Amino acid sequence: MSWQDTLLDASYKGVAFEATGDTLRGVHALAEHSYPFVDGSDIEDTGCEALEFNLTAVLYGDDYEARLQRLLKVLREHGSGELVHPIYGSVPDTVVSDFEVRHSEDSPDYAEINISFKQSVAAAPFFGRELALALADEADWVADLAAFQGFAVLEKGLGKIRNLQQRWNNFHAAVLNVVGRLYGQVNGVFSGSLNLLNSPRVLLTELKGVFGALAGMHRTAGSSLSGWRDLAGGTKTAAAVPWQYRQGLDNGATPARSQAALPDVAALTAAIAIVGSTALAKELADIFAAEQDEPELTPAEISRLLADVRAQLNSALAANRLAVMMLSASAEQAEQLAVLLLSLYQDNPPDPEQLYRQLEQRRLLPQQPYLEGSAELADSVRTLAHTPTARRR
Repeated sequence: MSWQDTLLDASYKGVAFEATGDTLRGVHALAEHSYPFVDGSDIEDTGCEALEFNLTAVLYGDDYEARLQRLLKVLREHGSGELVHPIYGSVPDTVVSDFEVRHSEDSPDYAEINISFKQSVAAAPFFGRELALALADEADWVADLAAFQGFAVLEKGLGKIRNLQQRWNNFHAAVLNVVGRLYGQVNGVFSGSLNLLNSPRVLLTELKGVFGALAGMHRTAGSSLSGWRDLAGGTKTAAAVPWQYRQGLDNGATPARSQAALPDVAALTAAIAIVGSTALAKELADIFAAEQDEPELTPAEISRLLADVRAQLNSALAANRLAVMMLSASAEQAEQLAVLLLSLYQDNPPDPEQLYRQLEQRRLLPQQPYLEGSAELADSVRTLAHTPTARRR
């Protein structure tokens, strides 16, 4: 597994940016002792000075000015903060030594920022991804938070259709059918009833139960990746069930299509995706916690597991960002956004970055930066993606 498969999202003090270049510079503090009429010097190595991280960041797009303002704000702040380096991971207590912003007439809506960081803690660990048992608990907490925040997006959508009786009935029927199918995939039994009108969060509880059972079925044993592959594949497949149900697809059969509105099916897909991907991340944290006592996985296997989790978290975050955008979109735009969202869980899905570019090309981006509506969820998902590796050695 090469480094390009394990890159982290770069950020400083919680403000994310894309990094296109990186230089790490280290200098030893040397004490030279010279003597008259003696060629050469006695050189005493007194230790390594603070490591210097030079990153080239880029910001672009219609909303780049707002993101540039946020980045400049933290770059000008006093004091140290956490740098999440794309390759080296979490670097705590770093300070900005200098930065430079460049614009060019040949590249409108585009800024390039050269930033130099230095770590301010003496003898601070570097490129150390140590794993403690508490890390699994931290991942569980962040995963639950991300799932809750993602489900809140669906709740807002439910509030908009609550008084549209026919649309609500069609959506409710779709939810019952989809949850029943998900339980069937884990050999579970679904009661067949959900009080979405008064207690919509019962759906979140049911989904967590489904993915908990899925993890139990395919829990990884030893260094074998077969169980993990089944788990990761089952998690991704689960998010495709709403679309399959709406299209009338079921094991090759073609029953009557669901009457649920496409945006509603897409919103349900986003909710399943975030609950499933966070459940997968929790399972990964548990695996790494077990590795602390009895290491069995090879570095290549660890990289594979991390890449699987990050890919699903990225797709789930993209889906929920689109779900947020649907809340304020016109009916026509909501349909287009729903199609893009559902494409993430069909054959030959687009990369999330490709999907964002499609949004820009189709002029579907709102006037305000579209990331703001899901900022808290994005922070939680980003933290969750970094948690298993933050101290991985």
